[in-house]
Amino acid sequence: MKNESFDPARYQRPHDGWQCGHHCDGRPCPIGPSSTGGCTVNQICAPVLQGDAWHCTRAKAFGGRCQEGPVPDPGAPTKFATCPHQPDSCQPQRSLRQKRGIVTGIVVAASLGICLVVVGGSSGRRDGVLDTSAIVSPGALTSHHASLEQGCATCHTAASQSAMQLLNCLVDHPGGDLADSRKCLECHREFGDHAMHAHSVPPKMMQQKSEDVANNLHTLQQQLTRLSETHQTTESGQLACASCHVEHHGVAFHLTALTNQQCQSCHSGSFHSFANGHPEFRERKRAFLYFDHSTHLQTHFKKASEALMQSQSLECRDCHVQSSDGSVMVLANYEKMCQECHHSQVMDDAMPMDLRIPGTEFVTFRSPKTRPAWMQIVLGSDVSESSEDLLFHELIDGGDAAVVERLKRAIPASDFDARKAASAAKRLEESGFFVALRSLVENARTDDEFAEDDLQASPSVTGAWSIHEDHSLRYRSSGHADPLIRDWLNFAVNAIRQYPEVPEADSAGAVDRLFQQLAAPEASGRCMKCHTVDRLPSGGFRINWETRQSASQPNGFTQFSHGPHVALLGSLEEASMMDAHPNRPTGTRCETCHAVQNQTVDFRKAEFLLDDWMPNPDYHHAEASGLTSVQRADCAKCHTPDLAGDSCLQCHNYHVHPEQVNER
Repeated sequence: MKNESFDPARYQRPHDGWQCGHHCDGRPCPIGPSSTGGCTVNQICAPVLQGDAWHCTRAKAFGGRCQEGPVPDPGAPTKFATCPHQPDSCQPQRSLRQKRGIVTGIVVAASLGICLVVVGGSSGRRDGVLDTSAIVSPGALTSHHASLEQGCATCHTAASQSAMQLLNCLVDHPGGDLADSRKCLECHREFGDHAMHAHSVPPKMMQQKSEDVANNLHTLQQQLTRLSETHQTTESGQLACASCHVEHHGVAFHLTALTNQQCQSCHSGSFHSFANGHPEFRERKRAFLYFDHSTHLQTHFKKASEALMQSQSLECRDCHVQSSDGSVMVLANYEKMCQECHHSQVMDDAMPMDLRIPGTEFVTFRSPKTRPAWMQIVLGSDVSESSEDLLFHELIDGGDAAVVERLKRAIPASDFDARKAASAAKRLEESGFFVALRSLVENARTDDEFAEDDLQASPSVTGAWSIHEDHSLRYRSSGHADPLIRDWLNFAVNAIRQYPEVPEADSAGAVDRLFQQLAAPEASGRCMKCHTVDRLPSGGFRINWETRQSASQPNGFTQFSHGPHVALLGSLEEASMMDAHPNRPTGTRCETCHAVQNQTVDFRKAEFLLDDWMPNPDYHHAEASGLTSVQRADCAKCHTPDLAGDSCLQCHNYHVHPEQVNER
């Protein structure tokens, strides 16, 4: 009687020498490999062209002719066609029977087996090297490396010596030798000089980043993984590429796929899953811009709306839009977000500024103690009348080159940046400063005052500089991102010595005083009301002119894309399915994760400003943006194995580019 439950497609055929490569997946093809180990799946259907139509020739044993018919090749529709029901090709595997036969043959005739390994290559010699890949190859390469199938010596150093050494390498070093990894780096050069160190970063950086982030005991599965994952490393901590990327598993094998257990096999602290034991997210460092959402929404925007008699409410998308690839939320420009309220402040030329040069100071130079910081830097210790004439000649006739030379004399060589000094001096010339200075000098009288007929009811504007009735030159900002103010701030912040401490009263503290006058909240341009200053770990200071647009670097340790999250939270139905977080309304897109904090209005946050309202260079503070921080529990609502997934590689990169990892 025929057994109706028998499925010949799943029969293992122990008498055959080869098995279908998809057998381990539970989906072997019905035809099976050939006697020589070749995949015969193409024999199931060989489409035939009759007239101008292709016809299916699949036998009844394999399902019979299909109704759809073969699919013509778009590149050559009259020459080639494929069957839509044909299974994927595979790399056939040897059956248990054949493997036992090979082992038995080796045991019985060891000497003969060695001779066959040495001289039994299928292709003879290739480029002077014995090709034995048909015997020792464990399987096909992935699709990315398929073009490298030109002999084992392409990737294995032992293959260039002898077949015996190649076989010995495969037996003694199945994880891959470090010398082979260097061959990998001949093509993969994007990982830098430390590609074979953990996370492709210098050991010193890794030591600084490493710490026990969890005290949980390792699970049994993790302990077994640690025993099985024996990574060969050098004394300096280098490990082979094959520790994680194992080839010869077929064309469709995912070469970069890693399990969570593999990722945690090296870390001293591990956990069960993202929802169970993953460390809480670290507080993000202070933002690059001083912008408090809570204060602006509760006070500034509210007062502005009342003054304009409007009740229009602001939305997140008024200032934040998705980038072209959807990965980050990009800030709108100054003109759209800030200009309406801050334009008059930025353009105010009556605000004190160190580059505002009193005319009496230029006509007759007073004691160095009474000079502005900019004047002390330019003049140095010169106080004589001859030095006065020399300075006029140098500044008016020498222009920006004379200013650079004066700056070079006043600034110690270790703090002097010739490029920044040249740029700052060039901005003076472009703004019309030397023309305005010549006009001021030519109109000066021997009594150091202007004659009444020289004064005008309104300032005489020369470029961006004005001669005012108080015998002074004043600079009016050209608007947001004024290049003159920006470049002089960059020059000053590069040369300051003891900020934020009180600078010295003599010429040694002139640069510090210059920076403080330019960075004061009432200074022309008011740049430092929003842009922050950082004290760099390597020493020195930096002004953050640009905003940090993303929550993580694409090539850093952590990666995050806003695109799929915004799309999900944009649906009210999907958002309402999640448990509502305290103080976070559901279905409101950005506010679902970034709710505005209801806090006391504070116009001077210590995270950004010191007691004297000068910029705080210490960035080791929380984000302080007036928004609630995203917690791990918020992400764990969706990131489970059954929903959005909780793989380590969804949020973390292994290979990191050190130069793209932010300093803070």
